[in-house]
Amino acid sequence: MDALVNSIDRLVTWLQYPAWSLFGLCLIIGGYFFMSGGREGREKAKTIWISGVIGLFVVLGVKAIVSNVKETQVFGVVLDGLTRLF
Repeated sequence: MDALVNSIDRLVTWLQYPAWSLFGLCLIIGGYFFMSGGREGREKAKTIWISGVIGLFVVLGVKAIVSNVKETQVFGVVLDGLTRLF
């Protein structure tokens, strides 16, 4: 079980780098639409910014969940307890 949790932790850590880059790109593209697009551009910019923030929160939230599971090892304790019962 430790190997699975560690693999997921490494994968999520690796995914954070492109997530931050894409978030920055969303800010830049949204800023371009905001500055040059008029009323429609402002709406597009808001959509791009909100999507970027949501995507970043998802990746950071997954990292927080994986870190919590890694620290507490809840799955290992539960599985260990079940094997003792049977």
